[in-house]
Amino acid sequence: MIVAVIPAYNEASRIASVLRAIPQRIDRILVVNDGSTDATASVVANVSDPRIVLVSHEHNRGMGAALRTGILYAVSKLDATVIVTLDADGEHDPIEFVKILNHLSRHDLDLVCGERDLTRMPFGRRLSVLTMAALIRLASGLVVRDSQSGARAFNASLLRRLSLSGDGYEFTTRFLIDVGKAKSRIAFMRIKTVIPDRRMTQYRRAPSSIVAVIRELIGSSIQL
Repeated sequence: MIVAVIPAYNEASRIASVLRAIPQRIDRILVVNDGSTDATASVVANVSDPRIVLVSHEHNRGMGAALRTGILYAVSKLDATVIVTLDADGEHDPIEFVKILNHLSRHDLDLVCGERDLTRMPFGRRLSVLTMAALIRLASGLVVRDSQSGARAFNASLLRRLSLSGDGYEFTTRFLIDVGKAKSRIAFMRIKTVIPDRRMTQYRRAPSSIVAVIRELIGSSIQL
């Protein structure tokens, strides 16, 4: 059972097109409405696709919390054996997950991460991605270029090696640190790079989340 987990916060204007583009290779589509104050939930409910499951947080809890809710629900309620994560804002082309899933199964991997073309990113964003990648390598030994890509596919069996900690952006950082420390079988695949004129996602890297990311990296480095 392949389940796509999509955290969504105030994405009423974009999420329908994302959902309609998800390939049939994916069995279920789990949208976690993270306390949206717009019509995200009703838009999702009105997309005609029997694969869609909608769960909601009463209040906005953060991208990491939404991912954790979705991943745990996918395993416990939907019997997921493979989990795909992608953004609700259209920054990932869902059709790319066909090749990502093929690579995951053909090469007996634990995790495949989509990797964007960093040269197409604005300088400040590219610097942030590369800096975080360097810190993740120091903390865990994992060599990664695109540290902030949300396009991932992994076997549910990997979860026993992950803490799934953090409610904000530190969740994805901890995810990669745990993967690196566990010496998991991981690969990176180039995916289509969508660089919007403005930030697309409604999630924000709040100062508290940035501080939490730094704490995760420092704490992991100390434990090595």
